Amino acid sequence: MIRHTIVFKLNSTATVEKIDHAINSMCSLQSKLPGILRVTAGECYFHDEKSTQFFSEGMSHSIMIDFIDQHALDNFINNPITHLAKDAVLIISEGGYAGIVGFDFIDS
Repeated sequence: MIRHTIVFKLNSTATVEKIDHAINSMCSLQSKLPGILRVTAGECYFHDEKSTQFFSEGMSHSIMIDFIDQHALDNFINNPITHLAKDAVLIISEGGYAGIVGFDFIDS
């Protein structure tokens, strides 16, 4: 299993409707692409001052997608069906693509 995670800060034009659209678009990919086990998205909550300082850039939201394997992750990265959902996230992210921090956890 691979957990693909992105963290980002909302920009000043991110309305509730745009945020909901981006999150719903990403979540809907689970029913459109094989190999997605789960999609979780929403606002981040930090539990201590250390975490808040670490994310002092204002990272506020996250999307996590669990993939069954590398093939499923590669399909998500390369499949054109994901473009609209990814674009919806870019629209609400401060700095667009450059403002997103991404990483993967591999559970073997």
